[in-house]
Amino acid sequence: YKLTLEKYINLREYAINSAVRNIRATKALLGDDIKYVYLYTPTFFNSAISDFEARKLMIPSMGIVFGDYQKLEEDFRNEFLKKLSSVPEIEVLDYSGTANTKTWFQDYTHLNFYGEDKFSELIYPRILKIVKNLID
Repeated sequence: YKLTLEKYINLREYAINSAVRNIRATKALLGDDIKYVYLYTPTFFNSAISDFEARKLMIPSMGIVFGDYQKLEEDFRNEFLKKLSSVPEIEVLDYSGTANTKTWFQDYTHLNFYGEDKFSELIYPRILKIVKNLID
C-alpha cells in the first residue's frame, strides 16, 4: 500500500512508544498506591471471522481488503502488548479475539449494546478478582 516495510515498522514503533509512554505517565500521576489495569478490547478486526470471509470484505474508506487490515492489527497488537506488558507496574489484560461473533460491533472498533453486555460478562470475573485482591 505504497509503504515500505521499514517505514511501516518506524510508524508502528513510534505509535507504540508514544502510547506506552502516555500510559506510563498516567500511571506515574496516579501514584504507587493505585493499581493500573490496561484492557485491550475486542474489535471487529480481531473478532471471530474466517480468513475466507475476511478476504472477501473490502474496506472502501481505506481501499484495502479486510484480511490485510487484520494482519496489520495483529502485528500492532502483538508488539504493543509485548512492550506494555514489560512495564512492571501495569497489568495488561488482552481480550482481543474474544468476540465470538461480529454482532458485537456497531462499526470496526466500537461495541454495540449487545457487545458491551457480552464484554462486561466476560471481564467481570477477572476485574472482581483484582478488586478483591486490593481489598484483602
